[in-house]
Amino acid sequence: MSKTDPPRRLLRSIGAVIAGAVASIMLSVGTDLKLQRAGIFPPLSEPQSFTASLLLLATAYRSVYGVVGSYLAASLAPVPSDGTRSCAGFPRACG
Repeated sequence: MSKTDPPRRLLRSIGAVIAGAVASIMLSVGTDLKLQRAGIFPPLSEPQSFTASLLLLATAYRSVYGVVGSYLAASLAPVPSDGTRSCAGFPRACG
């Protein structure tokens, strides 16, 4: 079995990070909209209506979704030892 050439591996790594980010963003926005429709979250036009407990709830599920997105990016990475795992969880590690 031959190794994947470096440009293709780089593109797959970039794609893995993008897929993880898109997944976590879509999950977060979808949950926000469902909670808003259920009447748990106030409309976005009323930011003063958000209480500390609602913001804590949003922080909690967004943190979980961030971990899920990072796991997805790491799972899709072509080579486990490349920088994709660091980039997915810690964007400053990419530079």
